[in-house]
Amino acid sequence: MRDLPPFPGAGEIAAFVSAGTWALASVLYAKALRERPATEAIWFKNSVGALVLGIAALLVGPTLGGGFPSVDRLPMLTLSAICSVLLGDFLYFVAIHRLGIGRAVILSLSTPALTALIAWPLLGESLSTLAWLGVALIVIGSMVTELPHLRRGRTEAAGLAAGIGCALAWTAGNLTMKEGVEGVGAISAGAYRLVVAALGMVLVGLVRGNALPSIKRLGQRASWKHFAAPTFIGTVCGMMLFTAGFKWTSSGAASSLGTAIPVFSLPFAWLLLGERPNARGLIGAAVVLGGVACFGFTVGG
Repeated sequence: MRDLPPFPGAGEIAAFVSAGTWALASVLYAKALRERPATEAIWFKNSVGALVLGIAALLVGPTLGGGFPSVDRLPMLTLSAICSVLLGDFLYFVAIHRLGIGRAVILSLSTPALTALIAWPLLGESLSTLAWLGVALIVIGSMVTELPHLRRGRTEAAGLAAGIGCALAWTAGNLTMKEGVEGVGAISAGAYRLVVAALGMVLVGLVRGNALPSIKRLGQRASWKHFAAPTFIGTVCGMMLFTAGFKWTSSGAASSLGTAIPVFSLPFAWLLLGERPNARGLIGAAVVLGGVACFGFTVGG
């Protein structure tokens, strides 16, 4: 049973807008990663994002979505952070490295359908026929948008395993987050998940012997110059909105609308990176919008 939304469609809107924040952040990260390493970006986004959301949760208090999560919700929130932000994101980067961005993204796009399918028997969340059509259109439209990138990828068993594992890890993270956010403010739930992810990175860094240098780089001006904007937009705002989506609508709807990234990424990439969208990309974005409209009609009905 999910928390009551402040108004009809609040969960769907929050999840969809979170896709916009991730899309804009991805474009900004793409620009930053031309000059800085990806590992620095991961450290910055999780650590600084956790700090900002943690302070916000303490300042605004429970009435505005902050405060500290109740103890009984911590196990599921912890498991969600480990599955999604640590394991899922790590496998996603492995898949990108092994397969190229196109195949990695397409494999990860099975997450919304898997989330909706498993949430049906596990959480008792059933979607209407129109909502299932929306899931399908968002996944298909996103795949169409990414198909041109396939030629730049290469097939390897490790990459395929990482891509499939990423989708499964993100699905597990979505389902456990659904259980963990009940009765918990969106800010505090997002902050706690990022804190777990940041601490996990520190533990991994200690094992690998690079924790101290990575932490020191967080205070460098260059890191803030390149990663502050995408972290605040994508990690801080995006995490709050995505969490709110899971609080106020079904897991399948939140997961699907949260992956409607092509609708936003195409215009952002055009404006900020000068990457003019082709016909295939525009068609894919239109199909994704059709899927989003299905959820809109479902809420309206």
